[in-house]
Amino acid sequence: MKVFISYPEIQDIVFLKTGKNIILSFKDDRTVTVGHTLSVRIPLLGQIEKDIKVNITIEEIHGMDIKLKYSMSLGMEMLFSGVRKVLADIIENSQLLSWGEDSKIIILHLDKVAEKMNIHNFNQLINHCSDIAFKAEEDGVLISFKLQDL
Repeated sequence: MKVFISYPEIQDIVFLKTGKNIILSFKDDRTVTVGHTLSVRIPLLGQIEKDIKVNITIEEIHGMDIKLKYSMSLGMEMLFSGVRKVLADIIENSQLLSWGEDSKIIILHLDKVAEKMNIHNFNQLINHCSDIAFKAEEDGVLISFKLQDL
């Protein structure tokens, strides 16, 4: 079975759930670029906006976990490294993400994300899927899988 989700659909879901505007674009068949305008108020300077982009690559899908590798500009990587240290406990306690063995690896726990977003019966659906694969395309992402034991 194959499911195609366009980038605008994903962007709309993210906005509805978080209030954040992101822009998704194709990089290669395993990588999607996520863009966001970050707005920060700095004393004496006022409001500053910076467009940031992060390349997110699907490394592996295993059960309810997706291993993601990220890359960004050197300046943003240095900033994120500091944020990662400060927010490490908060992120771990959320159970939505965990850190991988490499400093640029994040593991997304789909069951916890589905629970947080009130997507009911997600775990039951995933338990009936095997050979789950992800492919980024020019207009969106293609998720393919085999249904079993229905």
